[in-house]
Amino acid sequence: MARAHEADTDESFDCTGTAYEILPKAGVGVTAGVYNPTANGVNYADVTSVTIPATKAVKIGTYAQTSCVVAPANALDKGVTWTSSDATKATVNASDGTVHGIATGTTTITATSDNNGSATDTMAVTVS
Repeated sequence: MARAHEADTDESFDCTGTAYEILPKAGVGVTAGVYNPTANGVNYADVTSVTIPATKAVKIGTYAQTSCVVAPANALDKGVTWTSSDATKATVNASDGTVHGIATGTTTITATSDNNGSATDTMAVTVS
C-alpha cells in the first residue's frame, strides 16, 4: 500500500486504481476547485458538457441506440445517466441510452453527466 503525504492526510491509500481522492486532515489548507487527479501521466478534468442528437424517431416496439459526446476528452468520469420525461411513450436504458418506443406520441430524453449534474442535454423523441 502506497502512502502519500501522511502528515497531511488522515488515511493512506491504495494506488492500484486509476482514480482516487485524498481527503486532507482538518486544518490543512485546500483550494476549492483545484483538485485535478492525475493517472498514468494524464491530467483529468470535470465534465463540462454532454451532447446528444436533438431529435430521434422510433417505431412502437423497436429499440434505437443514442449517441453521446462527453467533453472534455480528458474527463475522468464520462458516465451518463439517461431519463425519459414520459415512460408511457418511450423508455430509455439509464446506463446505455437505448430508447424503446412504447406508444404513439412524444417524450423528452435527457442525458446527465454522472460527474457534473449541470452538464445535460435533451432530445425530442417521436414514437410512431
